[in-house]
Amino acid sequence: MLASDGMRSMKIASGSTQEEACFRALSSSVIVRSQWPEVLAELREVLASFASNDAAGASVIEASRIQGPFPCRLVVDGEHVADFDRPDLVVGQVVIHLTQRAAEQAREHVTLHAGAVSQGGAAAILVGSPDAGKSTLTAALVRDGFDYLSDELAPIGFADGLVHPFARPLVLDGRSAALVLGPALDAGMTNRRNHIGHDLIRPGSTGVAAPVRWLIAPVFTEGARARLEPMSAAEALHLVLGQSFNAFVHGNRAVQLLARTIERTESCYRIVFGDLEDALALVRRLTASS
Repeated sequence: MLASDGMRSMKIASGSTQEEACFRALSSSVIVRSQWPEVLAELREVLASFASNDAAGASVIEASRIQGPFPCRLVVDGEHVADFDRPDLVVGQVVIHLTQRAAEQAREHVTLHAGAVSQGGAAAILVGSPDAGKSTLTAALVRDGFDYLSDELAPIGFADGLVHPFARPLVLDGRSAALVLGPALDAGMTNRRNHIGHDLIRPGSTGVAAPVRWLIAPVFTEGARARLEPMSAAEALHLVLGQSFNAFVHGNRAVQLLARTIERTESCYRIVFGDLEDALALVRRLTASS
């Protein structure tokens, strides 16, 4: 059994100390076993809200020491995935693996590829494909006063119709991190993989489950003038179904939930933008008018 903090240590054959941690997100658990103490230390920090003792059906990730120029070996469920020259690179792989399992295997939620923030008891989901600007816009909204729910995975509950927190660290590239954090950006704010905790962007920014009031589809286009383009309910439903990780698993039940969610929103818009501050101004105007 895991210790109460989700951690335990053991001696392995080589004589090195191996530590173990368990993390659970939605319906999925991941156990991480590592011979690299720094891997577990960083995971305990960036995945603090997912620490768990519930290892039922868990996937197992192992980070072991080997000889050679790439001394950190990553094995997932018994299969060799990669060897890395730095153990910190394993952290990003664990975050990705936990997110993917949670997204695909959620039993009580429809999961969307979306950022999510809340304000005044209502949520905005930012739905879109990779490189649409979701994470950057989500981070900037948190900086400017919205509460953080997620930057990548928005789970909508079958039981209550609310979007729930999936408060993994925000993943930003260097350019996006500098745009959002500006002078505050330093070595203490972001590690090599740019996993940035929302409380580092704005302390006390943790959000709670809330009804979806605004559906926003960010579209970053270099040099574009920021503008709002209204979407019909049919367009919005087509968008969220295309950006759902598990709607195909739940079938018509998922379609009905997403259709009800869109019906209850006050507005559905596509935001085309080339400048982050202009996009923020449009979102503030949209949410203030509701």
